[in-house]
Amino acid sequence: AFMYLAAISIALAAIDLDTHRLPNAIVLPSYAVGVALLGGAAILDADPGSFARAAAGAGILFALYLALALISPRGMGMGDVKLAGVLGLYLGW
Repeated sequence: AFMYLAAISIALAAIDLDTHRLPNAIVLPSYAVGVALLGGAAILDADPGSFARAAAGAGILFALYLALALISPRGMGMGDVKLAGVLGLYLGW
């Protein structure tokens, strides 16, 4: 799961440096892939609490970044908000 996160992080960093955008084609599927991979790890480890923390992390970071984007819309875009949810999923794990 974390190797997938590393791969998309490198791709997103390069794209963001070049275009100042985070494409939905990479960010949005990362939610499903992260849930599948981390959910599978939670099942194999018999630790549902780790998946619950991951889900909470995704929701909390998404909400926090959404609030920041709404308060200061010129500061960051919605791509950053969507990416924050993905990062919260992994950081909550």
